[in-house]
Amino acid sequence: MSDRELAALIQRAEEGGISRRQLLKLFASGGVGAVLAACERAPGPDAATVSVELPWVKDPAPFFQHPTNLETRLELLDGVITPNELFFVRNHAPTPRLDGSQYVLRVTGDAVEREIELTLADLGTLPSESVVAYLECAGNWRSFWLTETGRNASGGQWARGGVGCAEWSGPTLASVLALAGVRDTAVDVDVIGLDDGAFSRAMPIDRALDPTTLVALRMNGEPVPADHGYPVDRLDSPRDLTRSSDSPIHRRGPYPVWSGAWTAAAPGEKHASSIPCSRTHGSASRSTGRPCRVSIHS
Repeated sequence: MSDRELAALIQRAEEGGISRRQLLKLFASGGVGAVLAACERAPGPDAATVSVELPWVKDPAPFFQHPTNLETRLELLDGVITPNELFFVRNHAPTPRLDGSQYVLRVTGDAVEREIELTLADLGTLPSESVVAYLECAGNWRSFWLTETGRNASGGQWARGGVGCAEWSGPTLASVLALAGVRDTAVDVDVIGLDDGAFSRAMPIDRALDPTTLVALRMNGEPVPADHGYPVDRLDSPRDLTRSSDSPIHRRGPYPVWSGAWTAAAPGEKHASSIPCSRTHGSASRSTGRPCRVSIHS
């Protein structure tokens, strides 16, 4: 964050009723991300009390902190597998707090025979596969751009810690799509996250059907943590380079994961993510010349 952006953030916080002393507490506890989160909340009746709600669920202390991201301190790692509590976080928005019992995954679109809805329990009944995947944020090392090129790169100023390796487990995306009956005309699958803004990116149908592309329910043997897409994360095929992802976490490099950040539902409503099988990049069905979309919504 530039000095100008930081000054604008401080001004915004003060205009929202946050004092300089409270700002210092926010910066100390959660960095810029905590200040951003506090600015998004309307001031309460007692403006002297600011509740610090961090953008992450996990303890940010072992990390280098960016606005909504956490960068791993590589000196803390030992071995091939990165522990969940030390795994870097690449989110486009603060991590939502969701109730897995209210989660529903919907598969819709004009490239499926039928629309389906699956609960977390339904997904757990499907055959499970496991993939060990190395993930690296595409912006890793970005902070060194200035020394290498003489100018700053835009975006989060990552050093070397946007990298990790984990074992992901869950049903294949292909097995989920098969329940909806994907048509031969399907071109793309669009996975829509539940983060603020419903971040999404389409993937080619052949990659969606790759046996290494998972709907991940577990990370290193534990339920997928909130900061990494709870209750359901999408592990993209380790054979492809990901340009961006659906989630709270990230844009990934080789061996990417599409981690869904999920938007909170209103009281009494279910959290729903979606997977569209879609045609979104201007490509068209060879047989009809028209787009064919499959969407997956949570």
